[in-house]
Amino acid sequence: MGGLVSGTAGAVRPPPFEGTTASAVPPDPPQPPGPGSKPPRIIFPVVGSARVGDDLQGLSPQESAIPAPKRAAVVAAEDGTVAFGSSGAAGCYLSLFGKSGITYAYGYLNNDLTTKNDNRARCRPGTSYAKGLKNGQRVKAGEPIGLVGDSGEADGGPARLAFEALAADGAALDPNTLLPNAVRLLFAAPRKTAFALALTGTVVAQSRQRVRLKVLRLRFFPSGDQVSSVGRTIELTVAKGALFEQRTNGALRVVDAGLLRSTTRRLEIWTAPALSSLAAQRGAQGALRASRVLAPPTGAAPQPALASGSLGERAVSLAERFLGVPYVWAGADPLSGFDCSGLVMYVYGHLGISLPHASSLQWRRGKRIARRDLRPGDLVLFEPTRQGPGHVGLYVGKDRLVEAPHTGEVVKVSSLKKRAQSLGYVGSVRPY
Repeated sequence: MGGLVSGTAGAVRPPPFEGTTASAVPPDPPQPPGPGSKPPRIIFPVVGSARVGDDLQGLSPQESAIPAPKRAAVVAAEDGTVAFGSSGAAGCYLSLFGKSGITYAYGYLNNDLTTKNDNRARCRPGTSYAKGLKNGQRVKAGEPIGLVGDSGEADGGPARLAFEALAADGAALDPNTLLPNAVRLLFAAPRKTAFALALTGTVVAQSRQRVRLKVLRLRFFPSGDQVSSVGRTIELTVAKGALFEQRTNGALRVVDAGLLRSTTRRLEIWTAPALSSLAAQRGAQGALRASRVLAPPTGAAPQPALASGSLGERAVSLAERFLGVPYVWAGADPLSGFDCSGLVMYVYGHLGISLPHASSLQWRRGKRIARRDLRPGDLVLFEPTRQGPGHVGLYVGKDRLVEAPHTGEVVKVSSLKKRAQSLGYVGSVRPY
């Protein structure tokens, strides 16, 4: 591309790309580091299974291409101020004016609305940049700033991030010297926001109050986003009163902490809800508390882009992100838990459809649908009472529904036929 960022000696801000849109200028430019100072140890710019690539054509020596899953979270390398931009070469891009005086550029950000290469999205927050991020905003190291894509010269090829860094004097910094020593994060989240993790892996070592887990996969809540191929070992504190559960013959039962003694069985460890910090994102020792241990792990559902498919299909896609979240009476969010109508209300609420928090009232919303005409996302209702149906789930297709069944269970996929036989089928509603 000839350089995502190019500047003159002593420049703190790069000039815009050829043909770019205007970018915000940081109100208070960072001071350049003193003579002889070394570049800081940065945060690796992508969360998840990403590697440094140097075999892609069209990149200048100061740029690095980082292959990564489409829409993987892009994070700030250090504290700084962001500026949005776009060009034919870099596509949707973002500049980070670091506190250290280094300027970072992130190119090829996402410009697709669906899982396909549709190029229908503009360079804006929620598609190219992190949701809610503002042009000119100050960010902390490790906070989400963008989404990996294939815009610009990467159009139509595999998703990847173009990454470049310039020193305060305008000299290009070799990413291959910055990235190998960069700090890898488990997840991306704005600082001091509530989160929880579901970590799937095998126990390496354990004591009464600690457990070391080789993490294979994680899910981040409240979004339900999944990071595959984590391949890291982290140490968690076992919270007082942690719950140990094992599914046997289809039913969950409470067991003791002996569940942690196996070093071959895969487990799913859920962390206690907490406020995000860089230490937690790094998986630093003791920064995460295990509040629940489940065996075997919850099956991971495919996670296509939520913008794909019909509204009902998008509802199913979102609901399946919360598989394994505990049932909690009156619960209506993934951090505290769901009851049956709370799950349905939460899912459709995120898709712009307002529903009440009661299955008997949800039964009265939308168009009644015959069982033979069910489509993914339709509400299926059971357990007839005088007040109306006592239970609700979301139809998935092929005689399956996703539901939050009852106390002692978790959000899971069940057989529609079996639930109708055990609870009594009332009917179905399409709420849109």
